[in-house]
Amino acid sequence: MDFLKNIPDALLAFFKDEPLVFVDVGAAGSLPWAWRSLASRAVYVGFDPDARERPVADTTGFREFHIVGKAIIDTDAAEATFHLTASPQCSSLLRPHSEHLADYGFSDMFAVERTATVPATSLSAVIRSLGLRGINWLKLDT
Repeated sequence: MDFLKNIPDALLAFFKDEPLVFVDVGAAGSLPWAWRSLASRAVYVGFDPDARERPVADTTGFREFHIVGKAIIDTDAAEATFHLTASPQCSSLLRPHSEHLADYGFSDMFAVERTATVPATSLSAVIRSLGLRGINWLKLDT
């Protein structure tokens, strides 16, 4: 679907000078499909401390493309404990509850392979450091 067809010309004109800002917390795997048609008018900022499946092939077409290899936290700490699971898309600051997942066919994806200390930052610190005014679209893997 081409989202540009549904966006008023005045709004598109505004974003010629002021880009959209797409933030992807949990950037493992591919980019959200809905963002592709707006990529030329957007800055992508992806966060994922698990480097096994960060989006690299999808970087074309954005005004700017940033991958931050840090966990997002709400404190000033520089590090966080991160649970690396069998599937990189399931790694998390939160330890999976194996007992609650046991009945599901995808439970093996959440098996913790190791726990690591990873760099951490706040979302606002990164947005400021990139000189961006705010966020237009936030995707959270939760």
